[in-house]
Amino acid sequence: MSFFQLSQLEIESLISGDSISDVFPWSTNNENLIDQHYKQIFLDISKLSGTQFLVDFDHYGSGYASYIPTFFFKDEFRTKQLYPSYNQNFLGLEIYFCRIAPYFIMIEDEYRWQSKTRKIERFNGFPELDQIDEIKNSNIILIAQQIEKLLSKFELIRLNQKQLKIKLPSNYGVHTNFTNHGYCYFDAFFHWED
Repeated sequence: MSFFQLSQLEIESLISGDSISDVFPWSTNNENLIDQHYKQIFLDISKLSGTQFLVDFDHYGSGYASYIPTFFFKDEFRTKQLYPSYNQNFLGLEIYFCRIAPYFIMIEDEYRWQSKTRKIERFNGFPELDQIDEIKNSNIILIAQQIEKLLSKFELIRLNQKQLKIKLPSNYGVHTNFTNHGYCYFDAFFHWED
């Protein structure tokens, strides 16, 4: 997708949390249906790519997230234990799936957790615009390519940093806790408010 432009109506819909897609299940604006659809996709992707995954559907507690964060990893991506209280440390592929349109972004990240509780602690818990597509590790690059190909079969589209840096018209604001760069497409698709 080289050219990417949202209409005024699409921008307004995204900002208000309404779908801009006529593809099922996004077209329903039913978050439960969308989450169920994603759950099946995550299971299928994990099986087909030979990865494990962690997912958080909880909207970050009392807040609302327009996306679902997932973390795909393999046992061989285990990293050095830097934090004694966490015995599971993995480098992997973090994918944020948009709830209001069939789009996603990819980020290389590291997660850590205590195996008994599976309570996740990570270095970056929220997507940052400048991290999108910054995938450097050769193993993670291969997994990203494989998973992106699989996700395209589910008609999901990867957005890149260049597309998401497009500024929103100045009369639009997004209720989000992320922005320190002026509102842009990133904020319309991937916002979190508390």
